[in-house]
Amino acid sequence: MKKSLLTPTTTTNYTVTGTSTGCTNTRTLSVTVNATPTVAATSKTVCLGAAATLTASGASSYAWNTGATTSSISVTPTITTNYTVVGTNTLGCSNTRTLAVTVNPLPTVNAGPDIQLC
Repeated sequence: MKKSLLTPTTTTNYTVTGTSTGCTNTRTLSVTVNATPTVAATSKTVCLGAAATLTASGASSYAWNTGATTSSISVTPTITTNYTVVGTNTLGCSNTRTLAVTVNPLPTVNAGPDIQLC
């Protein structure tokens, strides 16, 4: 029996006919293509030392590259950092979204020397 690799992009029915010693039989196989979730998450910009809350949506479960498995995470990076979340729907199909948290440095503030008054 020869096997074939099937890669349909939409739900497709395939019919196989086999013949042996003059006898024929047919079998139809349906391959259902389920949609992947559209995982949405937005990049953020924060000042050094500030936390950013990253929220993903569009799936039923989530896995972040930080190890978190919730739809929202709070991060406090010290440099610009990319975060990746994999969202999986109820059918087991998944999709990935990568977003950046850009970290801006704090400004240097100089008010001059201290002053003493009487």
